[in-house]
Amino acid sequence: MLKNLTDPGRIEYGVASSIVAGAFCLVDPARLRPGGRLAFRGLTAGLVGGLMLIELKRTPALKHNPIALAGTAAGVAGTVFGLSEVSEKLDARMMAALTRVGIRSPRVLVAVVSTLASLASFRSGTATDDDDGGDDGDGPFYTEVDPAIRSLVDGMLQATPEHSSAALSAQWATARAEHWTPPESDEFDRWLEFSVDENTARVVPHSFTFPVKAHFRAPSGVVAEASLLVSEGRLRSLMIDVVPGTDELESYDDGDPLESLTSWPAIEDVTFVLDTP
Repeated sequence: MLKNLTDPGRIEYGVASSIVAGAFCLVDPARLRPGGRLAFRGLTAGLVGGLMLIELKRTPALKHNPIALAGTAAGVAGTVFGLSEVSEKLDARMMAALTRVGIRSPRVLVAVVSTLASLASFRSGTATDDDDGGDDGDGPFYTEVDPAIRSLVDGMLQATPEHSSAALSAQWATARAEHWTPPESDEFDRWLEFSVDENTARVVPHSFTFPVKAHFRAPSGVVAEASLLVSEGRLRSLMIDVVPGTDELESYDDGDPLESLTSWPAIEDVTFVLDTP
């Protein structure tokens, strides 16, 4: 039940959050003592921050980043708390205006309107999410890493005990393939991005190319290499390029020498090479 109440896509969450939002409108801050008013301000800020944390889980760019989620929610809560005095003055003016036009229980009216508006907003947001779910827009989209690619990267990381290979292997164990457009099964891309668990340890330096490369012969005859790139301390991508300075490349004069590639190399077809000064 608690899981449903904190799932932004569930109707239980929509109803509960709407009722809570309406209930807070029934409180008149002007009638509270200083200590009670301070507690009410803190509770309001905490509630808004908590709801923001739940809502941000809808955002693909943030839902896998707990630090960004917590930081954004804390910033929202702090802003709400800092503007409490201003919002209380506006609240008092609004209640006075409603009373002047003949509304006998303005807070009850505002609470009901707030609850209904919150429910309408929830339904609208859910409908938008459903529409987005069937669309071919920007990602990221996540898929399991192909076993051949997993074996290839395992071999590169295990080829040396240095260069943070152990920490990168721990990251790699959690990796998923990341795509910014829906992945097409029949389309080969020589650049593949990954998403790893944010709870794994970062490595230093934060950005570098792992020095072990996987060399193999492309269908065109040129020697190609697969390279691992680390960004912001995380294993981020795998790419294929030609090995610069090879005789085959210098004599190749027929467009892109890697255009004929249709898959990542099998581990038995590569030679692991450690870059040296």
